[in-house]
Amino acid sequence: MTAFLDRKIGPCSGRVWCLLLNFIANGVGLFGLSQYVRGEGGMPLLIIGAGLTIAMIALLSTPSE
Repeated sequence: MTAFLDRKIGPCSGRVWCLLLNFIANGVGLFGLSQYVRGEGGMPLLIIGAGLTIAMIALLSTPSE
C-alpha cells in the first residue's frame, strides 16, 4: 500500500491526496456533528465523516520507505 502513497498522481503524491481527503472528511464530520447538536439530524454525515477520517488515519500511519 505504501507504493500507492508514494506514487505521484497528478501534481501531488498519493499521501497528499489522502491528507486532502482527510481534511474534507473532518469537515463533513464536524458539519454532521453541528447538525446533530442542533437537532436537525446529521447522524449519517457524522458517521461518514468519522469513518473516512479513521480510514485515512489508518492508511496514512504507514511509514514511507
